[in-house]
Amino acid sequence: MGLQGLIPSNTSRYVSADIGLIHIVGLDLNDLDPVQLAWLEADLQRVNENRSKTPWIMVMSHFPVFHTATSANANMSAAHYRGDERMGEYAVDGSQMKFEPCPEEATRGGKPCETVGEFQARIGEALQPLFRKYGVDIYNAGHVHSYENTWPLCDFQTGAICRDENNTMLKTFDEPRGTVHITEGNGGVPGVPADFGISACTGRGRWAGCRMMGTGGAYGRITATATTLTYDRIANNGGNVTDSLTITQHKHGQFPDPPPPPPPAPSASAQS
Repeated sequence: MGLQGLIPSNTSRYVSADIGLIHIVGLDLNDLDPVQLAWLEADLQRVNENRSKTPWIMVMSHFPVFHTATSANANMSAAHYRGDERMGEYAVDGSQMKFEPCPEEATRGGKPCETVGEFQARIGEALQPLFRKYGVDIYNAGHVHSYENTWPLCDFQTGAICRDENNTMLKTFDEPRGTVHITEGNGGVPGVPADFGISACTGRGRWAGCRMMGTGGAYGRITATATTLTYDRIANNGGNVTDSLTITQHKHGQFPDPPPPPPPAPSASAQS
């Protein structure tokens, strides 16, 4: 690893490879440094020179850019969130994931404490311009031991759904204008219950871009043609498809810039 791919990274921290019609990139979000970002742009630029060979781009890393759990705990400690869980203390489901507040300033010797929200905003700010410029179709992650996916997103700071020129939210996978985010974080955590759940996103921490959320051990199956990519969530117990989405894209490459926000509504005083 690291010596292969269109642009060898010369490290195992971040790599890329072509698998069939999909160009897959693995990133290290523990240290999204300028060298890694420069390599990522060079890699994506090279892929875009021949999207007929690999029309689909999927970027992966351990940490999700968006998840209801991180949204609901944005003021908690990022160091704790990113740390390794001790055996016997891990959450068998994402809803049971433990977050801890930042330590008191006196106990950390004046060192800053990055929050989960700040960590999410930092990686989103770094990745969004490249994802839009080179038309990254899917971002796939884990870490939180549950399943979630989004509608195509055009704002990596707020999780806002892409909109058309009439400012209508585009809750569709037909010719998307942004990246679809998928968290498949429970491939079989020891002790995970055998039952499964799937529902529309609800509860604390949800945002408009969140489409579906699920529980139980499962994995993803991807089927791609030149113009369609289907993601099936397969239950470990029984092999049933618990969720499925199909992205249709006839024009691979750079996503269009989002339309400007609508002007603010006139105030009551201005109308009188």
